[in-house]
Amino acid sequence: MVSAVQRVATWLKSPARALHVYAAAASIGLAAFLIVYGPGQLFGTNDYWRMPEQDERMALMGYRYFLHDTWHWPLFMNDAVNVPYTKSVAFLDCIPIWALINKSIATVIPPWGDFSAHAYLGLWHGVAYGLQAAFGVACLRALGHRSWRAGLATALFFLAVPTWIYRYPHAALSAHWILLWAFLLYFMTPANRVSSRRLQLAKLSQLAVAALITPYHAVMSLPIFLASLLRSRDWRTIVVWVPLGLATVLVAYWFAGYFAAETMKKQWGFEQQSANLLGWLVPSRSGILGDAQWIANVNATPWQYEGYAYLGLGVLGLIAVFLPKIATLKGVIRRHVWLFVFLLAAAIFALSNHVFFGSHEIASYRIPGFLRRITDQFRSPGRFVWLPTYTLLVFLLHSSFTRFVTWRRFAIIGVLVIVQVVDATGDWRLQSKKTSAAHGLMLDLDLWRPLVHAHREVAILPPYSCVEGDEAPILDHASLEVQVLTSERAIPINGTYSARDMRKCAAEEAEWVTIDPRPGVLYVLLPQALAVAERFESSGATCAVFDYGRACSTNGAAIEQGVTSRILRPPPGMLALQYGQRLALAEAPTVEAGWSKPEPDGRWTTTSLASIRLELVGEAPVSPVLKVQAEARLCGSRESLDVDVLIGKIPVATLHFDEATNGPDQIRTVPIASGDLRDGSITIQFRPRDVRPLAKVGCGEDWRKLGIKLSHLWIE
Repeated sequence: MVSAVQRVATWLKSPARALHVYAAAASIGLAAFLIVYGPGQLFGTNDYWRMPEQDERMALMGYRYFLHDTWHWPLFMNDAVNVPYTKSVAFLDCIPIWALINKSIATVIPPWGDFSAHAYLGLWHGVAYGLQAAFGVACLRALGHRSWRAGLATALFFLAVPTWIYRYPHAALSAHWILLWAFLLYFMTPANRVSSRRLQLAKLSQLAVAALITPYHAVMSLPIFLASLLRSRDWRTIVVWVPLGLATVLVAYWFAGYFAAETMKKQWGFEQQSANLLGWLVPSRSGILGDAQWIANVNATPWQYEGYAYLGLGVLGLIAVFLPKIATLKGVIRRHVWLFVFLLAAAIFALSNHVFFGSHEIASYRIPGFLRRITDQFRSPGRFVWLPTYTLLVFLLHSSFTRFVTWRRFAIIGVLVIVQVVDATGDWRLQSKKTSAAHGLMLDLDLWRPLVHAHREVAILPPYSCVEGDEAPILDHASLEVQVLTSERAIPINGTYSARDMRKCAAEEAEWVTIDPRPGVLYVLLPQALAVAERFESSGATCAVFDYGRACSTNGAAIEQGVTSRILRPPPGMLALQYGQRLALAEAPTVEAGWSKPEPDGRWTTTSLASIRLELVGEAPVSPVLKVQAEARLCGSRESLDVDVLIGKIPVATLHFDEATNGPDQIRTVPIASGDLRDGSITIQFRPRDVRPLAKVGCGEDWRKLGIKLSHLWIE
């Protein structure tokens, strides 16, 4: 027994061949993935992949649309994912290089297409777990630590990094191995002399791959690349390879389609989505301490999860062990001065321009105008904390492996490895729980699927990025579930959830009043667009109600099947109104298309289009007129308001409201053509020309889009 232990100990201390130790590290990474998530997560067969978390839905949809598209140039531009605009699927964070690999395989081996449509992200995560461990080991081998025990300890430490585990739900951002690859190439770069051309080309390859995973990884890799060039102190190398590195990233961005109108849109969040000065020290989900934010709140804003950077108790133990040797840090910084400068800059950037120590803001400053372009694009500076985090981990392991050579002293590292892994189970448990079932289902996918797939196109009104109001989060999720169903067959749709949207919301909403239902199109109409459903019904389309809006189509059989399967309900009937009878809107039970809840004296229009559909009773007058008793919400800078009145989609009048003519008792007359009453029903639409929230026109803190309050209407 003793001799067996001695042989194992001797083997662990012996040098390991690179290929062998990398294979072992990757195997440990894959085993960790399977233990936490299970084989079904890897192969796309578990229930989670029916409806994954929001960011993974986006990536999976992007890949499916890319997979079903024909090969063409530009490669990633797609006409089906954002009708009628062309959009790069890269904006759906679908990991362009991984999408290209899988589509290429599916082109040669067609069954791979169906398999990868479900297993796409699971396979990616499995690869990422293997590469996370392997590249971590490679970094320490580059620093001279080539024993089996160093390799195995390193693999476990890099797998148990809480900030990496927490990034699992965003597949592209979870590829932290790409940053470790950049560090590896830096450590392989000799100091004070020119590197080989092969090594420099490897650095360009790393930048290209990083850019084709996510722009963030490329931007984080660039300072490491630059530090490696400056390390040579050869100006010819610097002058030649710096432009080549920048060009590589720009060409990769262009290849993926990132240079588009979406990129010009400013992004909100830089001041909020930051790292916290105590983020390295205080856990939210420690497997040992649990939520330790009773010590200090490291989520001072609702979005500081972007800078989540807890090191783990094992790494904190390595820091404690290193403290007696802290004087050596000065020499390390001197040898890697440029890397230190860039990492310090990354740390400062990660804190944003509002610096928090726990829950206290201790400093703030204005961003210079010439830097605003950067902060408007990279809205989540907290992510840049990954650079100093991984540098610290590599440095601590290097220092520990150098000092703790004997088995008795190396046992300290072994204990800290175990502590780190146990501590990381808090984050692993969170991710395991979140991926154990379909995420937050609001629709019955199995019953909605036949309805969606019975159509050649889907239009959700308003499109995903144009949903507003208090119910927006709920409607977002309902819309997203329909989008996932369309992606299964790459059915053209008017926009999906994406990292950068491109919809002309106001212009498109202005067109609702005149659009007609097109054959083969399923219209999913959310509350903002219910008035469209009422006009579609009068145009011969079949509509039905679901919990978050209405579904309309000229394919009546598909809608009726939805009613039969109980995912849809018959719409409310038309209001019956006799000629000359006043309709009090506060008392009308089925008025909802663009209207507020009833108030004692009427209902407000709350969207750009409000509608009432009436069934008229009696004999039509010879010269019918519509009478409207209404008042406008005038306040702040809104001194007047014009409201278009349409019968069906035909404009018949414009009601003008100003200080002189506004009042609850004002009655306005709108002429109606006799032909509009021929079939005994009428659809009346009201379109306020100013639908801005009241707070935006200076009316206090009221964010409702109140146009006019209609108390009564009648036809005589």
